[in-house]
Amino acid sequence: MPESPYLSRPWLKSYDFWVPTDVPQPGASLYQVLQVAASQYTDRPATHFLGAELTFWQIKQRVDSLAGEPQPTPKNYAQPASPPQTLRRWSHPNARQSTRHDR
Repeated sequence: MPESPYLSRPWLKSYDFWVPTDVPQPGASLYQVLQVAASQYTDRPATHFLGAELTFWQIKQRVDSLAGEPQPTPKNYAQPASPPQTLRRWSHPNARQSTRHDR
């Protein structure tokens, strides 16, 4: 089998000198990183696009809402010791939830 041209990472030639070629990955899930950011930087803007701004807390609220998690308020928010055990599916309220047995 021929060697992949991507192993030599040809795109690195177009990087500016200050752009790192390797980025260390956090030892946590994306959700855990978001939990930490939402607890430490509650009111700081996380994104600003076309005049709309969302804080880290607002992004976490939207993620939790899509996952069906209860919505705490920033005043009583405490970072959980571990990530949620289940991530419920987001679907229309009348949609049938599948189980392992009917897959």
